[in-house]
Amino acid sequence: MQKSRLDHWLVNNLNIATRSKAIDLIKRNFVSVNDQIINKPAFLVDHNDQIKINNQYSFVSKGAYKLLKLLNEIDVDIKDHVVVDLGASTGGFSDVCLQFNASKVYCIDVGVDLLDPKIANNPKVVVYDKTNVKDLSVDMFAEPIDLIVGDLSFISLKSVFYMINNLASKNTKVMLLVKPQFELGQKIASKYKGVIKDKNLQNEAVDLIVSTAKDAGFECLHTTPVDIFDPKKQNQEYMVYFKRYE
Repeated sequence: MQKSRLDHWLVNNLNIATRSKAIDLIKRNFVSVNDQIINKPAFLVDHNDQIKINNQYSFVSKGAYKLLKLLNEIDVDIKDHVVVDLGASTGGFSDVCLQFNASKVYCIDVGVDLLDPKIANNPKVVVYDKTNVKDLSVDMFAEPIDLIVGDLSFISLKSVFYMINNLASKNTKVMLLVKPQFELGQKIASKYKGVIKDKNLQNEAVDLIVSTAKDAGFECLHTTPVDIFDPKKQNQEYMVYFKRYE
């Protein structure tokens, strides 16, 4: 039976973006084989082995793992990035960015005092409560923005891309959570009682956002379905990574 190195297996089977990321996970004791932590990238495994990546981070919300999944699948380093978090809520996405060594995070939300104290009290964080993302402008930020992340509800991403376009520079990265129930219109959302399980409709929702982004000058570089924590209640959502066309 053919065996392969553990680092190769992670890249080929768990969508880890690069061997260097896989090796880093292994050496930091985040990978187990048959319930045993393995810290050697050259360890040999086969398809009969049970291989898992253990949660290497502790976050303020489960939503953080949606952004984490995307970052694990793309070859992007956000160290020293200035980040804008749209719909920050309790701060899950902001938490990920801070733990990945972002230099500053602007937390935007229409609510008040939603941020977990861990995030709100971080000296790298600037809080914009009671702020609609549609009202954002470049003069609200002291530095050029390197990364825009977003987890928005009860609003279509199609309606905010003009704002993203205004905030972004030529090197700005954009990572957004697409929620089909808010992208396909009230008629379809009502028909399915707010839970869109039809795969074709899910794909249509993602395609709508990709098309809107393209019109705004952004290329879709990666799309990934995120984990569903409660299949009976939650829609399948997708993290999408965009960057300006060169």
